[in-house]
Amino acid sequence: MSILSKSGNNFSIFRRALAQDSSVPLNEIIQNDLFEEPMESSEVCFGREPDAVYTPALALWCLVSQFLYEGTQRSCDAAASRAASIWETIAGRIIDSSGSGYCRAKAKIPAEAIRQMSCRLAARTEVALQKLDNLLVPLPEELAEDRLAPRGIVEVRKQSIQGRILMVDGFTVDAADTPANQEVYPQNHLRTGDILLADCYHCTYWMIADCKKRSVDLVMKNHHLRDDHPSQCIEINEHERLVTWCLPQKPCWMSLEDYQGMPAELVIRLSDINVEQAGFRTEGYTVATTFLDPTTHSRHWLGQVYRSRWYV
Repeated sequence: MSILSKSGNNFSIFRRALAQDSSVPLNEIIQNDLFEEPMESSEVCFGREPDAVYTPALALWCLVSQFLYEGTQRSCDAAASRAASIWETIAGRIIDSSGSGYCRAKAKIPAEAIRQMSCRLAARTEVALQKLDNLLVPLPEELAEDRLAPRGIVEVRKQSIQGRILMVDGFTVDAADTPANQEVYPQNHLRTGDILLADCYHCTYWMIADCKKRSVDLVMKNHHLRDDHPSQCIEINEHERLVTWCLPQKPCWMSLEDYQGMPAELVIRLSDINVEQAGFRTEGYTVATTFLDPTTHSRHWLGQVYRSRWYV
């Protein structure tokens, strides 16, 4: 049966477009009944006339394609053009590619039918994933260790540290914390000897000063508004320097008591990290750290720590 069948209940166009090989994972999810039953329960019936262009299947396929594309390709005219291409390729028929006919067709598919399809798809995916998980063969111990401890982690572990290596990101800071959440997902509060990793957004005077007060060290990408190579610095070597940051003005959100407890200045080590691995977007960046001595914490080690932050 053609995917443009006038019976209106042939949704094989989705398998043709989304599951082109029977061996792909979760291939069995996309079957006709996933779409047929919600359409029938919503009494969707159109496109059966000999000269009709849009069946429920083709209209729904065009609608889904709008979500898969970006920019101008998400327009109704672009979706209609894809329908015209389908007709020409499969049936050799030239149809009107304007968006008006497509818009009238998709308006006949109620939101409730789409909601039912989405729920059915989610339920089937959940079941299929559970079956897939049960079929997975555990990795050999040595391979699992390699997956969990990439070369960068191995390099990090060579350096003796007193505490833990923790990462902070935007979600960590913004996520709501409640007693119930703490009970289920207890948060590790900073302890003496810990090392905090963060992106440049968190590389602020206040963050560093607060961590130093707790005897916590930091390794962060230097903030994009700060100069990586300031003129007033102490050169350590060709790739590293010590800089002094002076206490900024009090921000509006900080209490006067907290502000008065801030140090008058901070000494920070800036290390230029080279990125030589193919496929990375950048050739290098500058790390700001409270580890001031390059003989105990090398530039190479700082680079490995920062690069490995998503594994901690």
